[in-house]
Amino acid sequence: MKYKIIRPPLAPRFHLPTKDELFKVCSGDHLQLMFQVGNDIVERMWVKLEKCYDENEWTGKLDNQPVGEKNSKILRPGIKVRFHPYDVISIIPQGASEASEFEDMITAGVKAAIPKRWWEKNWVQIIFILGAIAGIYALFR
Repeated sequence: MKYKIIRPPLAPRFHLPTKDELFKVCSGDHLQLMFQVGNDIVERMWVKLEKCYDENEWTGKLDNQPVGEKNSKILRPGIKVRFHPYDVISIIPQGASEASEFEDMITAGVKAAIPKRWWEKNWVQIIFILGAIAGIYALFR
């Protein structure tokens, strides 16, 4: 069984790189693509770009460990991947961090789900526990 690369849809929920951003990529950059093996889940994975000379086919090495059962049997970190530039859904330039890319996405106007800290998600439980502690303290005072 062979993997396939899923071309992203032109939909508002996808922030796809522009042609200008694609023209700026160079060897060593990390590009995110969507992979699928058979009917397994579609996984977004990073590929380290090696060659981008041809306008219709770029090559790189997979830089992720897949999660899906069938995907993990076929797709392994380090395998050579051939893809079309329009298959790219995200770019991290060489030397950049994922955090800087995340900031760039927000400033570009993309509404990203910012992960909350545990106390922001569980503030009601924290208040309840603090109240219980205060009540126990008052009993034994």
